[in-house]
Amino acid sequence: MRGESFDLKRQNFDVPKGYVNSHGFLVPESPMDTKPKVTMSGSVGEQMFDRLSCNLIDIKKRPRGIESLEVVLSSFDGDIIYGFSIYNLLKEFGDINNVPIKITEYGATINTISALILQAADKRCMFENQNMLLYPKAKKKAAGFIKEDQEEQERLTENYIDIMKQRIRVHPDVIEGYMEAEELIDSEQAKRWGLVDEILSNTQNQKKSVSFKDSTFS
Repeated sequence: MRGESFDLKRQNFDVPKGYVNSHGFLVPESPMDTKPKVTMSGSVGEQMFDRLSCNLIDIKKRPRGIESLEVVLSSFDGDIIYGFSIYNLLKEFGDINNVPIKITEYGATINTISALILQAADKRCMFENQNMLLYPKAKKKAAGFIKEDQEEQERLTENYIDIMKQRIRVHPDVIEGYMEAEELIDSEQAKRWGLVDEILSNTQNQKKSVSFKDSTFS
């Protein structure tokens, strides 16, 4: 059966190991990497979430299993709500499947939403020349500001802080202070405070040749 397909519609055979039933035909099983990589770029939103969901479903079906998952992220803005959704999706995937996840952000600056998504990983990576910006802390109610919007903003801020402080090595007040001031955090600070696990050299970033699309996987 090597190098050819076998018509299952004409014969009553079970699918042997190493082969798959492809629309009624027996074909050799394609080898699949047990350490898949997902690439996400662009605005964090519904499209990115939907594509990531489909990718993770396909990855979970791989017959040889999964040893680890690497996520390459390059995002410049987006919707914080979908940021939480993507964080939850990746965290749940890793926990349920007992798969370690590595996330690396390739953007010039790790924006507030990317910083959140990074926290879903077992290994969080950033480059030495990058800065990180945390989600702005909810401000006091301003004139004309809708009460429901203010309450929602405060709820999101609390959820953001809860996630960020899970693995930090400094007092939460330090993180909240930077959120209040909207100050950038450099890579050394981010690692020292426990917001990332590894700092990559700039040469590793320059050598990386990735064609970023909203969400792809291999």
